[in-house]
Amino acid sequence: MNCSSCGISVASFGLTFFDSKCSACVSFDELRDHEIALKNERYLNDFFDRASSKSGTYDCLVPVRPDAEDYFVVNYLVSRGINPLVVLVNNFFLNDIGWHNFHNLITVYDVDSVAYSPNYPAYQEMVRASLRKLGSIYYPYKAIQHGYVMRLAREKSIPVVVWGQCQPLEFSGKFSRRDRLFLSQWWVHEHETNGVTPEQFLGTGVQLNKRDHSMLQYPRISETRGVKSVFLSNFLPWDQVGQNMDALSKGFVTESLDNSYDGFENSGSSVYYQMHDLLRVKSVGIPKLYEHVARDTRFGRWSLDVGSKMLANLQPYLSYNIDSFFKDFLGVTSSGLNWFVKNQLDGVSHLIRAHPEKNIREEVESLYTGPRLSGDVDAKHQFVKFMKGI
Repeated sequence: MNCSSCGISVASFGLTFFDSKCSACVSFDELRDHEIALKNERYLNDFFDRASSKSGTYDCLVPVRPDAEDYFVVNYLVSRGINPLVVLVNNFFLNDIGWHNFHNLITVYDVDSVAYSPNYPAYQEMVRASLRKLGSIYYPYKAIQHGYVMRLAREKSIPVVVWGQCQPLEFSGKFSRRDRLFLSQWWVHEHETNGVTPEQFLGTGVQLNKRDHSMLQYPRISETRGVKSVFLSNFLPWDQVGQNMDALSKGFVTESLDNSYDGFENSGSSVYYQMHDLLRVKSVGIPKLYEHVARDTRFGRWSLDVGSKMLANLQPYLSYNIDSFFKDFLGVTSSGLNWFVKNQLDGVSHLIRAHPEKNIREEVESLYTGPRLSGDVDAKHQFVKFMKGI
């Protein structure tokens, strides 16, 4: 079944249908409900008022990737007199554009920040094990990030952790905007680590010292009491594209990405639209590009007919270069890479190529009626472990 509003038929976060309309479009329709919007705005204002009255130095903690969404989140908070502590958990996947956008963010908004880098050899082994055992490279980062920010918030007596977009809400309508969504250990287990506990991940084949195991553990309830994690997109009239455009005036650099025309979301990552997206195609059958096309159909940035035709055949727009991940990040030889492609990526190996059959950015520029989205800059350096200044 295809949605009568956006043309989508599947989604990576789980999609349901109500007659001919998908749950993502049902959730999107709630954006136009003024009663819901008013109640959510009042709730969010009251929530931050209560939190600020209990806080010390910082009113909230903001984890960043960093991409354009983080600019919107920090701007929203600062403009309301809310003092955030910005936190970057280094996944060692950032390129030079990502590091520029992080340092520019904290400079422009003049906010305090923390950049935490896990033990690199241990993290590298976790990524290697995650790829081998789970067919994913993000499990270690997600587990470490959520555990770290909650512990830091408790340590510094910060009452609120503020996240931007709730992806299951925005891309699949898994929840209603009437719901009060707060990130919890259950949420991380269900939506971030795909039901895999640290104990299961560490079970066999992961060569780590026991002292490194704690990085993956989400803190106990007693260790996070008094800290709440909130998604802004649950309470605000969320328009990802319009919001991201505002970051340009603050010096945000868009990246010229392969496999998507959206140079704002997840820009600055060496793997998101490369190795990670290829594994996503293998696992769920769709790239991130699929969700971008459906999103922009939903917002009326092109017609349903145009969006549906693109959704029906996206593979000609895809091409993945995974050499850098294996050779520069994992240190794998060419023979090892070839073995992995042959034995683990056989179903998607035809997408590992230098160039796509069609250029998605050229296609979009001829069809798109909304703000421009294509990225401007190519990354000069991949997998930058750390970079100071802007």
